[in-house]
Amino acid sequence: MQRRAFLAVAAAGAAATLTACAGLSITPPPTSAATNGSAPVPTPSGSPDASPSATATAPSTPGPKGSSLLKVVRPPGPITELPGTGDLLAWTADDGADSDVIRKYVDFAVASGVRLTLFANGRFAGWTVNAAALRPLGRVS
Repeated sequence: MQRRAFLAVAAAGAAATLTACAGLSITPPPTSAATNGSAPVPTPSGSPDASPSATATAPSTPGPKGSSLLKVVRPPGPITELPGTGDLLAWTADDGADSDVIRKYVDFAVASGVRLTLFANGRFAGWTVNAAALRPLGRVS
């Protein structure tokens, strides 16, 4: 299959999927002690040596203006599992080395409030070019 034909079919499939998803209604999770700004509530962990702070359900705050998403506060320490009831997504992006692609991921994260896992290794010039924009987004693990 030709590359352009493949990309056209992939784009059409993505557009159809997004169009189908556009009609879905998103209901916010029920308010509980874990989501109203109180202290984190520990959740069971599959690992006996996981620390409670790394597996606690963190309080949430409203996402970016116009968004129905809730932003979950990052718990202290290493994150060994997602907080909450299993309705959250861990998004890891293969951001590559192209400066323009890295900048667009940064712009997307800032505009949407989405948290991304990026592998900023500093080996490629694209990371150096975008270092100042990446710093405020979060910590380096």
